[in-house]
Amino acid sequence: MKEHVLQFGPSSRIKGVLTEPARAPKAAMVLVSAGLVPQAGPYRLYAELARHLAKRDLATLRFDLGGIGDTAKDNAMASLRERTQSEIGEAVRALRGASGEQVSIGLGGLCSGAEDSFRYARNDRSISRVVLIDPFAYPTPGFQWRHLAHRATRRTLRALGVYRPSAALQEDSATGGASSLIDYKYMGREEATQTLDSLVRRGARAHFIYTGGSNDVFNHEGQLQKMFPTLAFDGRVTVDWLPAMDHTQILEEDRLELIERIADRLG
Repeated sequence: MKEHVLQFGPSSRIKGVLTEPARAPKAAMVLVSAGLVPQAGPYRLYAELARHLAKRDLATLRFDLGGIGDTAKDNAMASLRERTQSEIGEAVRALRGASGEQVSIGLGGLCSGAEDSFRYARNDRSISRVVLIDPFAYPTPGFQWRHLAHRATRRTLRALGVYRPSAALQEDSATGGASSLIDYKYMGREEATQTLDSLVRRGARAHFIYTGGSNDVFNHEGQLQKMFPTLAFDGRVTVDWLPAMDHTQILEEDRLELIERIADRLG
């Protein structure tokens, strides 16, 4: 495995870390920053994933978006979305230049990084796959029943003194989950449907991973297909549902499990 800093984009403004296998890569991945977290990822998830993928002959570029970590913000861009999409494009071109024009490239990320990857992939036909960890989700009839049962059970356990939510969870409940410093708005269903349809039609693959951190919006493996009833997945859209795992994988064993699942899916 080889690992070194890569600077790219106009004036080499964007900075990231390229992790390469010992041999010529079979494929390559760009990992897109999640929220305000630098390129190593929450609890170094991206760094650990990149090094694991290198053992399977995949190259990986993880980089800092503008204004995060070592990458300066480009104030010339009109909006955060425009800047993010432009910087992902620069990362894809840099990775292709480092890995070879014939190597297929995928995108992946957690939460906002997942949606930024998904949105970019729609407009770049060279992207062959996306890996989305805890992205958007939309309630379905089955979700509602399971959610009500989950809440009823939790309230019963709380009344019996068996379940005591932390102060942070109580604050989230009181404020409608608005205790976060960032009010992030997930991608709407119409845009998500059109994007996924576009990827499937051109033969790209999409793998969704939902953890227990998404329980309030996603609570069953079969929910993904029901979220997009008009789409035929044709074996190109897959899902892992990991309800025992938290959103940012604080525990090392959770990160290792997540990394193994992603590596297996990438093949």
